[in-house]
Amino acid sequence: MAIKNKRSSDVKPESPAEKRVKFDKSNSTQGQKKPFTKPGAKKFGASGTFKKGNPKFQKDKKFGNKPSIESAVPEKKDWNQLKKDKKELKLKRKQTKDLFELTVQGKKIYEKLKCKETPDRNVLAKELHTLLKGEQNYQKLVLAHDTARVVQCLLKFAPAEIKREISENLIPIIVQMSTSKYAHFCVSRMVKYGTPDIKQKIIDAMYGNVVKMINHQHSSAILDNIYISWASSQQKANLRQEFYGDLYKKSKDSSVKCIADTYKEAPHLKLAILNSVKATLNHVVNKKLVDNSLVHSVLVDYLNECNDEDRTEMITAYSPFIPSLASTKDGVRSSMICFWNSIVKDRRAIVKSLKEHLIKLCVHEHGHVLILAIINSMDDTKALKKAVFDIIFTQIEYIASNEWGKKIIEWFVSPADTTLFHPKITEFLEEGLKFSKKDKIVRRTELFEAVEQPLCEAIAKNPTFWLRGGHTALATAAILKNSKGDALKLAFDGLADVVCDVEWKVAEKESEQQADDKAKEEKEEKDKKKINKKKVIINPLAEAAPAAQAEPTTYGVEHAGLHIVLKKILKGDKEKKEQNQATFSAALVKKMTPETVQLWFTLNRASFLFLNAFENGTEDTCALLKTSAAAHKKLLKKQNHSAAKIILKKLEL
Repeated sequence: MAIKNKRSSDVKPESPAEKRVKFDKSNSTQGQKKPFTKPGAKKFGASGTFKKGNPKFQKDKKFGNKPSIESAVPEKKDWNQLKKDKKELKLKRKQTKDLFELTVQGKKIYEKLKCKETPDRNVLAKELHTLLKGEQNYQKLVLAHDTARVVQCLLKFAPAEIKREISENLIPIIVQMSTSKYAHFCVSRMVKYGTPDIKQKIIDAMYGNVVKMINHQHSSAILDNIYISWASSQQKANLRQEFYGDLYKKSKDSSVKCIADTYKEAPHLKLAILNSVKATLNHVVNKKLVDNSLVHSVLVDYLNECNDEDRTEMITAYSPFIPSLASTKDGVRSSMICFWNSIVKDRRAIVKSLKEHLIKLCVHEHGHVLILAIINSMDDTKALKKAVFDIIFTQIEYIASNEWGKKIIEWFVSPADTTLFHPKITEFLEEGLKFSKKDKIVRRTELFEAVEQPLCEAIAKNPTFWLRGGHTALATAAILKNSKGDALKLAFDGLADVVCDVEWKVAEKESEQQADDKAKEEKEEKDKKKINKKKVIINPLAEAAPAAQAEPTTYGVEHAGLHIVLKKILKGDKEKKEQNQATFSAALVKKMTPETVQLWFTLNRASFLFLNAFENGTEDTCALLKTSAAAHKKLLKKQNHSAAKIILKKLEL
């Protein structure tokens, strides 16, 4: 009878008691505990050791349980031999490549060519060029890490005809070279040392690949250099056109100078062109390749043409890179648009992000305009004081000594002054006022109140610096023009100490390198702390280096530029006198000694300063000056200059 398989439903479930493990009493010892065994440990005993009966762990019958000493110690390798074999293998691989022998010979000549002591580089350059020239030889050599230096050296030191021949050979692969880690240096050499027609051919060879190159680290820097230094206005327009779409990659339109020109006759193309520019600009900012003059030109053009939503999106993307944008004229314009169109919260964030770069921006040709725009349009004066003013006053003399930094100080005290600022600059900055809510006069009054005291204290602390030349003294006069109270008196007293000093002399040409030298010295001191330099032993028999010739000096009161400024300050005493404020003429009288008066009367311009102080001073000041002049009446009569005769007549001596 066949046995039927039981179905799962027919199997009777076990009771909990039956599930318990039943021990065999015959194998257990009464009164002793059985050692604990880990769950699932089938091959291990109670003590955790291997079971004796397992054949897997039996002793090796042939060799025994313990391995021999010789089999345990690995065979010793000769590392020097391995390195030698590896070097030979590498050399064999190189020998299989083309131009290997030419490369070896060329490097030997290159080592001599690059040395400064080489007497005749033209001969070596011709020899090296004769060795390397050939069909597409340079195109192969320029892309390798070692031979790229050889080509680069030739492009620098070779005669003009060789440079031209090499450049024309390399122009077909100029785009590939621009994106190469090593060859892009050769492109820079070709642009720097090439003739105008070679530069023209290089730019023409880049057409159609501008967007690709602008998104690469090496080629982006090359395009930036070409756009700023070498490209003509038409070439700049052609480079910008490739951002407007694929239509302009193969063909250029001389009538298209900006984005608006592309859809002037076809308005339906506006959206597509703007979207193309937007996509490229977003790609650039995502790669953080914003520091490029070509990108700045396209960005400012796009921000002026796009709608409010796209402008807000682009401002959000580019706001963290405003310090980089402020390095060019178009970049400053775009950064100002970003600042003006931002909300109050974002404006504060932008100003805070500039803290690290603020001093550099203040002394930059284009960056200082951004600082002026922020000062002129930001309503929150308290936040401006913390983020801008306090940092500027830490290096106020360095900023005042710079041509562009001086403009910042002058805008603090005399904003939009036509004697200090060009009307176009003022008009340019006034555009930002429509994005502000506070009244212009109220904002500028608060601005001056925040800087008045620190500026006057800076003048009193180091008056010699603020009277070191005509350019710096103009900023000094602007500060004193509207200052009042104790701060003004403090500044006047400090300046009078310098002006009345008979030994006060200045250079005929104002040097603006004082603050730069100080910054360099601080940097050198930091470097010395990091690097332990060896002591240089000076040869006592060596000839001493010729001493630098000192700049010719003249009396400060006789300096042409300073004379104009001091005269201007003294003429301002009329208004100060009416407002019952301290005057510069009164400060001069207090500090003036008989030696000072005696020196001044022998100098024409200094005598006119004495006369200006008499004409604009108070009654007490005029009386003291008349007494001083009377004491030196004989000296005045001996002088031949015109100022002495006028003083005798005015003071009725």
